[in-house]
Amino acid sequence: MPFDPEEIQQSVLLWVDRLHRVAPSPATHVPPMIAGHQGHLDFAAPFYRVMPEWLTFEAWERNKQILDRHTTSPDELFYWIVDHVARQIALDTVHLHRSRPPALDARRIWFPEWHRLVGAVHPEWGSRTLAQINGILAVYPFH
Repeated sequence: MPFDPEEIQQSVLLWVDRLHRVAPSPATHVPPMIAGHQGHLDFAAPFYRVMPEWLTFEAWERNKQILDRHTTSPDELFYWIVDHVARQIALDTVHLHRSRPPALDARRIWFPEWHRLVGAVHPEWGSRTLAQINGILAVYPFH
């Protein structure tokens, strides 16, 4: 059964709205939709593409693809978008902590917020985000 771009777009907006309700501030960038083969955005900000048989989450910079995820599951696409937007909101929260000591690893502020935001929207997704954070910290520990 082919994906309906309008239905996918409405669902994305609902998930992002849920995220914004638990966020300290709205996202500065919500990935837009591109239907079919209508080119791409070329400024490194992600977007999602709705094809008849699959969904993608992509980003391009200087005509080079830097993010390329494909799925046939709308829920997977919704997770990718919520996770991305929550990460951006969490990164923005670091700037709210102007009094933090310069030596404090900023990830100590935004990693927990990233996890909190995604988990508040969907607990299972929060677990996935936490696993992602733990994977990052296993390779690049806090300093």
